[in-house]
Amino acid sequence: AGAALAGLAAPASLVLAPSATLWVLTATAVAIAAVGIGVGSVQVGAKPDEPVAPKPAVRQPPVADAAATGDSRSRTVRLADLWFGPAAPEEQGTGGFGATTARSARAHAVAASVVGMVAILASLSHPGASAGVLAAITAAGVILALAQRLLPTPDTSEDRTARHGDGPFSVGGFGRPRSVTQVIGDTCAGAAAFAAPSAVASTVVTLAPGVRPSVPLVAAALTASGTLGYVALRQVAHREIGMPIAIGSGLGALVITLATFGVRGAQFADTLVATLLLVGAVLLVLSSSIDAGMRRADRMYDGADYAAAMVVAGGIAAVTRAVSLIVPDTWLLAAAVMVLVAALGITAMPAQWRRGPILGAGGAGVVVLAVAGYPALIGGLQAITVSGGLWSGELAAQEATSPLGWQGPLALVVLAGAATIGLPKPRNYDAAAVCVGLATVGTPAALHWPWWSPVVLGLLIATAYAIASAVSRDPRAGYARMAVAIALAFYAVGAALVRPWTTAAALAVVALVGVVVVGLAATMSGYNSALALSTVDLRTAQLDQAPHLGPIGGVGMVGALLAAPAAVAVVAYMAHGEKANSRDLILTASLATIAVGLAALGAARRRIPAYLGWGTVGVSVAGTAVALGEAVGGSATGVFAATAVLLAVLAELVRAPSVQRQRDRERPRLWAQAQERWRLPTYPAAGAFAASILPALLAVLALWPLIMAALTKPFQTLNRI
Repeated sequence: AGAALAGLAAPASLVLAPSATLWVLTATAVAIAAVGIGVGSVQVGAKPDEPVAPKPAVRQPPVADAAATGDSRSRTVRLADLWFGPAAPEEQGTGGFGATTARSARAHAVAASVVGMVAILASLSHPGASAGVLAAITAAGVILALAQRLLPTPDTSEDRTARHGDGPFSVGGFGRPRSVTQVIGDTCAGAAAFAAPSAVASTVVTLAPGVRPSVPLVAAALTASGTLGYVALRQVAHREIGMPIAIGSGLGALVITLATFGVRGAQFADTLVATLLLVGAVLLVLSSSIDAGMRRADRMYDGADYAAAMVVAGGIAAVTRAVSLIVPDTWLLAAAVMVLVAALGITAMPAQWRRGPILGAGGAGVVVLAVAGYPALIGGLQAITVSGGLWSGELAAQEATSPLGWQGPLALVVLAGAATIGLPKPRNYDAAAVCVGLATVGTPAALHWPWWSPVVLGLLIATAYAIASAVSRDPRAGYARMAVAIALAFYAVGAALVRPWTTAAALAVVALVGVVVVGLAATMSGYNSALALSTVDLRTAQLDQAPHLGPIGGVGMVGALLAAPAAVAVVAYMAHGEKANSRDLILTASLATIAVGLAALGAARRRIPAYLGWGTVGVSVAGTAVALGEAVGGSATGVFAATAVLLAVLAELVRAPSVQRQRDRERPRLWAQAQERWRLPTYPAAGAFAASILPALLAVLALWPLIMAALTKPFQTLNRI
């Protein structure tokens, strides 16, 4: 206290100039903190010719792992100990003017803080003076905070209590010692965190007086995001942080926020960045209170995680704002790239540190996805919306644009990579699939590609994702990729409806891809050797294969059996559309294609036994579509509907030999095995009824007038006799 009062009174007593006053006050604050942690301390009261007797060493109980007890004498000082954790102090007294008790340490910390704050307030008259004082406090704070971890510290009774893990200085309940000068080191670190953002902003204003207000504000925000990131990472690593550090970083963010609201010319983006950083700083201070109010054992996040999440989001926003000032048209891509960089950094962290940063990067990614995904979706819908009727669209009038331009799809692709790297499995598969799907849909409109580009690009990406789903090892990855493939296939076929030949080509590609998916799924499931078996039970086949290959191969089977007849029908329309009986020719061609597909299914039944039920579904749906085409066309005879019924029954009969007696095989008897998976009925009669019920109803409706005439005409004739 005396040194602080002397330093405060010295400028007035010595009639110093204003510039000298600033540096005297700054030097006094630094000196008080340095003396408190023991920098340059001397032994007072000991004669030069009489060496000071060292304290007797305290015998510690033998411990198997010295690192677990925090004994720094058994290991060298590492960089991680200097930056992310308090190093264990040595048992050596400092003597002199250094702090030897917790009370004296707090006195040094308070005195240095008061004198330093007076120096900062006195420097506000000129930006250059503020920049110098704040830079000096920042540099001195960092150096003294590191020095406090390296210098020997006193071994007091309080410190001995802390070494046993049950005293007021125990850290995290693990018995790690905390020196009495730790509060001074934390105060120095907090002073550096408080002064660094303002120092950078003052330096920018001093060197470039006429710069726009957003530049120093963004520079300060970048610096604050760095200091807050360090504090948040240290808190996540140890689940505790010194209160002076948290308060200092919070005050630094508060100063930036107040300046953003008070400076004329600041934009909304500057205010948003400063607000995010301020919220992160407040969460850092209140993290212990959040943990005290959340006592559930099954909670996923704690206060440190929430604070780290907000700090990561604020850092991404600060960098994005800085890039937008340099290159205004790339802010969205910059945000996506920063999410990717954050994801790469998260993967380098230990697993127990990742929860909060993943939450923050994920939240920023969701915002980028919403900003880039909505215009991509609207542009994709515009690309497939053409004026005119079916197969007669006005291609010259088709024009789709996106307000984000090229950076929208590219940002979505980068975001897909960030989701794949940063998010935990299996959520990363879903997020990446959504991003790639939106990028595919929005690319033609964003890049002003021609009318046929949605068809080609959609089929290309759908093919790639369908094949990737069939060869994936993770079921969740397979399902996500197949979902994207199905959505993009529908998108491509919808965009191809402008002309008959594009529709036929798109449907043919879908059918071919479906056949490839079935073959890959059968190969991956290991049933290519089914010919060597006497019989193969369908239930056994569905249980033995990978759980996701059954639905994926089944979707490919249904897609092929639906797309191939549709493609042939379009080709038949192109060839015979002008004829009077063109409808019958088109329906006949479709039924013939279904019959060919059914024949191929029967020929390969031993190689693909697990997908025969899906084949029944495909034949039934395709036949029902043909029957509906006959019913809505007028003058229906029921011939096509009846043929569809026969094909559905034949499809189920093809499946029947695969459900005969299975070979005796040793299998574990699990009581819940039958309830874990849904399977098609193995009774051919039940399957045939389910597959043919809709075509049969359509046939009955088509023949209903004839049936009624056959039933009622004889009685009417008898009544006339």
